[in-house]
Amino acid sequence: MLYSSYWILYVLGELTRQLNIEHSKINFDTIWKYYSVSVKIIKDVWKKEKEESKTSSFAFESFFKKSKPMKYLNQLLERENFEHYLDNENGTGTKKGQGN
Repeated sequence: MLYSSYWILYVLGELTRQLNIEHSKINFDTIWKYYSVSVKIIKDVWKKEKEESKTSSFAFESFFKKSKPMKYLNQLLERENFEHYLDNENGTGTKKGQGN
């Protein structure tokens, strides 16, 4: 997960922005509740690329060293808007607009 750290934090920022949670120190605990959702999204992005990859030597590390994850994240942002991840996450099933 070391190589995907940037992407996890990027998704966490985008997710909380879509939930209208202000990025401030006072909301740290609220924002952090969505960390596991962000990790799940990143894992799914990696799985999608692995499925589409034609090589058997596909590596998690090499995928996240490139800008390719952005291709999949942009699709998620446009099409699904992360909401199904929120619905499936215990304790954080907040719909868009219900954040602090």
